[in-house]
Amino acid sequence: MKKTRKQNRRYLWVVQLVVLILIILALVAAFHIWKKSQVSNSEPQIPQEDGDIEVLFCQTSNCTLAALNFMDTADKYLYCALYDLDLKELINKLLEKSTNTDVKLYTDNANFINLSFERTDKIGPLMHNKFCVADDSRIFTGSFNPTSNDAYRNDNNMLIIKSDILAGNYKDEFLELYNREPARKVQNPIVKIGGTTIENYFCPEDNCADRISDAIYSAKKSIYFMEFSFTSDKIANAMAARFADGIEVKGVFERRNVDSDAKMQLLLNQGANVKMDGNKYNLHHKVIIIDSEIVITGSMNPSMNGDERNDENILIIHDKNIADLYTQEFLRVWNLG
Repeated sequence: MKKTRKQNRRYLWVVQLVVLILIILALVAAFHIWKKSQVSNSEPQIPQEDGDIEVLFCQTSNCTLAALNFMDTADKYLYCALYDLDLKELINKLLEKSTNTDVKLYTDNANFINLSFERTDKIGPLMHNKFCVADDSRIFTGSFNPTSNDAYRNDNNMLIIKSDILAGNYKDEFLELYNREPARKVQNPIVKIGGTTIENYFCPEDNCADRISDAIYSAKKSIYFMEFSFTSDKIANAMAARFADGIEVKGVFERRNVDSDAKMQLLLNQGANVKMDGNKYNLHHKVIIIDSEIVITGSMNPSMNGDERNDENILIIHDKNIADLYTQEFLRVWNLG
């Protein structure tokens, strides 16, 4: 009888221990679920919206007409930050729109054309942007300066994007420049437009070279590029490192900018497949294509000035269809080299 009671007490103790362990495990699990929910709730949500992205290449599309239509359809306001502008039809369109629309133009001091609604940057680093924003809903950007050379001779790309969120980013940046306010980091650096994820950064305040290098280090298969001026150690070293890891690196340099500072020789020494362009005018693209899925484009040349001194903007577009379009342009430029 005593042995049975002792066994019962031992059994009861084991049951109590098991229950206690289960309670502790349940509490630990509940704590981790709560902690994960707190982290998830604290992470910024990526804003999403419907929209549209149009890609143009100025050797095969009419970038002048596209810019003209963009300006013509502005209703409430049209703000443009343009490094250079000499196309008469676009200047006349800005003048025409300014009679009944809020038109503002910001140019680099070297290219000031003295319109009544125009301001210019101070002497020093370049105001190198090539964008317009209209009506809180649309932007155009890319490597295309609205000049006769960029429209009809040089290799360039241009994007027209319908996006309230990106329009907000670009409007904020424009007013910051136009009013000569202190630089601020972009408010919405990542947005989803119709299912396409786009990163948007302004240089120098958003550390553009770091963003570009991060994208390059993420490459799993290939890195293609077309660059007007490529002197950035950080970006070239990222490409060289990925090439050393077995990633295909293939690129085209603008011929007249291949000098002692350019990174063509560094990449050639690594064994990468790079060469000079064959356009008798200029390869003016600032484009990197990663894994046939990601496109980096905008006004920024991969250089120290582009990253640290000039006013610039870039987009990192995660979309295979858009990457395919840029790859076709890359192959056209490559085959001419």
